[in-house]
Amino acid sequence: KHVLCEKPVSPTLAGLDAIAAAEREGGAIFSGVFQHRVGQGARQVKALLEEGRFGRLRFGLSETLWQRDAAYYSVWWRGTWEQECGGVTMGHGIHGIDMLCWLMGEPDSVLADAATVKLDIRVEDTMLASVRFRSGALGQIVVTVNAQDNRSRLEIFGDDLQAVSSESAYDPTREPFRLSALDAARAEDATARAAALVPDTPKHLHVPMLSDFLDAIEHGRRPLVTVEECRRSMELITGIYKSAMTGQRVSFPIEKDDPWYAAIPAPGFGLK
Repeated sequence: KHVLCEKPVSPTLAGLDAIAAAEREGGAIFSGVFQHRVGQGARQVKALLEEGRFGRLRFGLSETLWQRDAAYYSVWWRGTWEQECGGVTMGHGIHGIDMLCWLMGEPDSVLADAATVKLDIRVEDTMLASVRFRSGALGQIVVTVNAQDNRSRLEIFGDDLQAVSSESAYDPTREPFRLSALDAARAEDATARAAALVPDTPKHLHVPMLSDFLDAIEHGRRPLVTVEECRRSMELITGIYKSAMTGQRVSFPIEKDDPWYAAIPAPGFGLK
């Protein structure tokens, strides 16, 4: 059967690879739901990147600063490794992490810290990570549910252009990003070009996700968010947890004989 799956698609890399194998053997289509990719702002920035208008990328920033209280975590499945598959990294920051990888490219290594700094839960409520991408660019990821409001932001910095999203908590990529450059004319030209490339999109971002999935089935093509695309952000998340619990920088790829490939946390590890 064709499958459209919300996040987290799988709690482990092993599970994702099993899904990929089933898709190959069964011939049906699998798609993950990462709706931030189809926002007008996200699509515009992606198109400008593909045209080379940013120059060489140097830095990317993903922030998910939300507020969730004890009542939120009183629901039986929340705040657990077994049912929620992790803490704020997996449950709240995953969309920003996916966007950072989608725009910045393949991660090479990560150094992270995670802790339960306030809430009475068994998973992390705050996470910080420093990512080095294969291109040589750096990235920073911040996720917490201990803020006093709800904000999300994505920023991409290149030699020639930078892009900053809105601070909408749940749809930071829906509206066009603010583009700026040392050369004001360059930023104005990029803004006009972005509007021409992606003039408008549905404002409810699940609509184009569903449309893409149905169109992929009808025309027998690959969907926008394949299982391979889901794997990129999941490998980074796995590395974040491994780094936070071992205290070491984690390099990619995570091989199949690595204990973290099949379990988060790996046996014998936990939050400090």
